[in-house]
Amino acid sequence: LNIGYEQLQAVNPNIILLSMPPFGTSGPWAEFRAYGSTVEQSSGLPHLNGSSEDLPVMQHVAYGDAAGGVTGAGALLTALRHQAKTGEGQFVDLSQVEALFPLGIHGILHQSVFGNTPQRTANRHPDHIPHGVYPCSEEDSWIVIQVIDEGQWQSLRDLADLEFSDLSDRRTRIAELENALAAWTSKHESKALMHTLQSVGIPAAATYRASELLDHPQHEARQQWQWRDRAVVGNQPNPSPPYRAVGAPIQIQNPAPTMGQHNHLVLRERLGLDDDEILELETLRVIGTKPRMRGEG
Repeated sequence: LNIGYEQLQAVNPNIILLSMPPFGTSGPWAEFRAYGSTVEQSSGLPHLNGSSEDLPVMQHVAYGDAAGGVTGAGALLTALRHQAKTGEGQFVDLSQVEALFPLGIHGILHQSVFGNTPQRTANRHPDHIPHGVYPCSEEDSWIVIQVIDEGQWQSLRDLADLEFSDLSDRRTRIAELENALAAWTSKHESKALMHTLQSVGIPAAATYRASELLDHPQHEARQQWQWRDRAVVGNQPNPSPPYRAVGAPIQIQNPAPTMGQHNHLVLRERLGLDDDEILELETLRVIGTKPRMRGEG
């Protein structure tokens, strides 16, 4: 479209342009397109997740999108600070793949030092044992337990009546230990066990389904969900911003707009188009209130 940084800078010399393609704007992959999942694969992160006997494991949350967005916000704030101090704008070139590298830095360092790919160890930790996710008594319920010092281990050992001793013994018999611990956790309700373990200083957390988050006491206490009526779908929960300015959440004024809901507000009231001009845009299908389906003219 000929509206790159050089063209924009000619109009406004102080402008900041943030470009965040998946692989940056230089190099042999600069023109490649990608999605968050493609970016995650290209970062090598799936080859660090999961068990050694399994295939590489993705997070399945399009991690590349989130990491790119957060890194982009930081890059933009840095450019704005530079602009405020010097009056200069700049072109910011951000690679979303490179934004994911910090999440896999342990693998990158291992490869750099030893010249080979680190073995995937699932939820295990090289220095803390036990460290993993274990089944509980309810269907498809789990608890995360992470023992990071010997005091915590002694507390867990007494609670679960485990025979294993020091870290060396636990490392040598790690599979046996994990089986014994899983047998013990599977007799307990996940959330009750979480509180029991936490009460004696053991890091533990029950896993939650998405369906359990709406009425979770922590979210209720922070007024996380704001219910708003929206066309078609009715009354729905909307998440509050995760930050609080004065204790209470920032109020959501309106639900997300439906397609084309604000066409007339923007085009007529803000831009001054008349009815004939808006009708022409609708006729040309430049604007509309329904999605354009495959095969339609």
